[in-house]
Parts: sequence; C-alpha cells; structure tokens
Amino acid sequence: MEQYETTKTDIERKQDTLESARSLKENSPMRTLMRDQFGIFGGASLLYAVFFTLCLYRNGAGITAPFFTAGTLVYFVFCMKKLEVGLKKTAGFYFAGIILLGISMFMTDNETIIIMNYMGMLVLICVFLVVHFYEEKGWGLAKYIERVAAVLAGAAWNAPKAFPDFNRYRKNRKLKMNDKAEAVVIGLSISVPLLLLVINLLASADAVFNKLFGKLFEHLVLPSNIMGPVIMMLVMFFVSYGMIAGMAKADAGGPEKNRRIMEPVIAITVTMLLAAVYLVFSVIQILYLFIGKMTLIEGYTYASYAREGFFQLLFVCVINLAVVTACLSYFRKNKVLTGILTVISICTYIMTASSAFRMILYIRTYNLTSLRILVLWALLVIALIMAGLMAGIYKDGFPLFHYCTVVVTILYICLAFSRPDYWIAEYNLNRSQAEPDISYIAELSADAAPAVAVYMEAHSEDMAEPDRQIIMVYFDSIKKRTENTGIRNFNMSLHKAVSFVN
Repeated sequence: MEQYETTKTDIERKQDTLESARSLKENSPMRTLMRDQFGIFGGASLLYAVFFTLCLYRNGAGITAPFFTAGTLVYFVFCMKKLEVGLKKTAGFYFAGIILLGISMFMTDNETIIIMNYMGMLVLICVFLVVHFYEEKGWGLAKYIERVAAVLAGAAWNAPKAFPDFNRYRKNRKLKMNDKAEAVVIGLSISVPLLLLVINLLASADAVFNKLFGKLFEHLVLPSNIMGPVIMMLVMFFVSYGMIAGMAKADAGGPEKNRRIMEPVIAITVTMLLAAVYLVFSVIQILYLFIGKMTLIEGYTYASYAREGFFQLLFVCVINLAVVTACLSYFRKNKVLTGILTVISICTYIMTASSAFRMILYIRTYNLTSLRILVLWALLVIALIMAGLMAGIYKDGFPLFHYCTVVVTILYICLAFSRPDYWIAEYNLNRSQAEPDISYIAELSADAAPAVAVYMEAHSEDMAEPDRQIIMVYFDSIKKRTENTGIRNFNMSLHKAVSFVN
C-alpha cells in the first residue's frame, strides 16, 4: 500500500511538472504578445487565409502560385517581426528556394512535380521557422528532424488557440456585447455550417426532399461554390495562426544535450555484421556487373542479371543512410565504429553505382518512365548525402542537417524545372531500337506536347492510324483544359502545348 501511495505521488509530481512546463510555454513572452495583439496576428492570419484561397482554390498550378509563395513569406516575416524575431543570413537561401518552387508550379503540368513542390515548400518553411526561432547550438540531425516534425504537429495542435486568444483580446479591449446576442452569434456560427452539411446530405439521399428545398431556395441567390472557398479560408486561418502560436512557444534554451551517450559496442556489433555482408556483395558487383569477368549462374545473361534488383538496392541504400545517421546521433565516438561506418559508406557508393547501372540498362531496354527518372534522381541525392555523412564521421560539429537541406533543395529545384515528361517523350519517341509506346506517351502531362508534336510531324506519313488517333485525343484533352483558362489559372506548360494543337 505504501509503495502504491509512493508511486501515485511520483506520478502526480510528474504530472505537475508537465503542467508547469506547459503553462510556462503558454505564458512565454511571445505567446503573451500574440494574445495581447490578437488584432494584429489574427488579422494577418485572416488576410493570409483570404490571399491563400484567392491564389490556390481549384488552381494549384496557375500563375498565382509564385505570388502565393511570396505572400507566404511576407506573412511569416511580418509575424516574426512583430514577435521581435530577426532574420538570419541564411534566410535568403530559404526565400530563394520557396520562390523558385512557386515559379516551377505554373511552368509545369506534371501533377507529381506540383505535389512535390508543395511538400518541398512546406518543409522549407518549417526548417526556416526552426532555424529562426531556436538557438541551434550543438544540434544533431535527429534534433532538427524532431523540431521540424514539431512545427507541423504544432500547426494543428495550436490551431484552436485562436478562440481563447480572441476571447482574451476582446475582454482586454472591452469589446463586449449583450450576453444573449453573444449566445446567438455563437449558436449561429455552429449551427449554420452544420445545417448546410445536413441539408446537403439529406437532399442527396431523397429526391422529394431535394425538390422541396430546391423550391424553397430557388429565389435565394448565393455565389456559386461558396462552401469550398470558405472552408479553405477557415482552415488556412487556423493552421497559419496555429503555426505561429506554436513557434511563439519555442524554448530557445541553451545548447542541446549530448545525445551520443549509448555504448558503441552495440553499434559495432550491428554494423560489423552488415559491413561483412556489404563487402561480399560489393565484390560481386565489381567482378560480375562492372567488370563482367566471372561466370554467371546457369540461365542468366549479363543483360538479365544487370536489369534486376535496382529497387532493392535503392532501399538498402536508404537503410544504410539511416544506420550511419543513427550511429552518428546516438552512439559515442569510437575508432572501430568509425572504421566500420567508413566501410559501410564506401559499400553504399558501390550499391548506388550498381543500382544506377542496372537502371540505365533497364531504361535502354524498356524505355524511360517518371518512376525511373525519380529513382536515378534519388540515387544522386543518396550519393551526395552519403558524402555529408562521411564528413560527419570524421569531423565533429559538421553541419550535416544544413548540408542535406542545401543538397536536397538544389537537386529538387533542378528536377522541378527539368520538365521530366518532356525528356521521357523525347527519349522514348526517338529511339531506333523499338516502336514507341504511344499509349504511355499519351498519359504524360502537357509538358511532353512539344516532343510529341515534333514526332508526329516527322512521322505523319508512316504513323499507324491507331497511334495517330491516340495522339489526337491527347492534344484534344489539352485543348479542352485550356478553353476556360483565365489570367488567374494561366499555366505556361499548357499555354505552350496549345500552340501545337492544330
């Protein structure tokens, strides 16, 4: 019983400590400033939400995308200035990366690239905020990843803070209203969206109910598609305000505690076994794949041997990155461990080269696709990141996270502006070894239109009629997509593609 009481007391003490820490963060100087000046921060968030909606509602790749990225930077810099958080010298890099991603959005019609652009921009914004709101003394790669994830989680977790902040601001400013009137406003704000949702669901469930409410509301004029923009605007208001509120609770603190405290023998045991397997595999790659002087297993040719396993090798390379990163982040430095990690890093380069070589041979046989381009790009990223990890193995304090951020950002921007679909069509259509797969080409975005048009003109006489029809359908779909294009949703890739439509 006494042990139970002691345990209970310890738990309560820990809970009190956690509550005290939460209270301290919630009442930090920056959070207090946000609540006291809700009119400024809330107003800025509302304006940003409206601007966000005007730019991006049903328009993910229009000419407004660069303006959206610029407006996003203006919003965050404005809030930082009000919170007295100054810009660092590295801010220019993040600004340039985010703006370039915005420009890339309206210059391509590739949906994969567009989605990756938005994801990349979000990550860059989170890193930008972490770098400026925290002191980075002694931080390792794991700490940066943890803080970036916390920014994303904090945006959702702190979104409801807008309600109590507004309530406190209203009371401090003595913006009072009649209690009954306030209750009515609160009730309407809850009931109207709920009522619209219920009516919409019931109308779609019953034809008679739908006809009845159609007659009741036929004289009520409302802007078309108003619910979509309103929902987007509200979501972005709370998310943007929540992100700033979360950063305002950031605890700058002192230097990061040393996380490299684990026994290196554990890491040596794991990595030594991996390194032994990798050495055997690497020797096989050199003798069989790169040199080709050894006898293969019966039934295998060098071509068939080379054209398999690249995805498995890519996955192993990613595992190696994680293993080396974990050893550098959590285990004490040790000469034996350093040597083993060096062997794993060198073997990773051999695996990367093997995977790239296999993929190139596969492309020569089975044409180029979007996934195969991404694999080659990922292998290049892995090779450069591994160079940073090797530097971190031998040099304490190497800025690994910033190195990785710069490398991935620059390489991705190059990919985003390269218009992969154009090069896929250019390569596949102009190969002399085999007939091109026109059906696959027709599934590509409008980025491929210039290459398709040149091919069609060059083979207008000898092209099979089914292939001709497929290409005509491809261009007709592009033409239909641009029929209602205005200034807001102007896309450079679609504009250039339409010029090739007869």
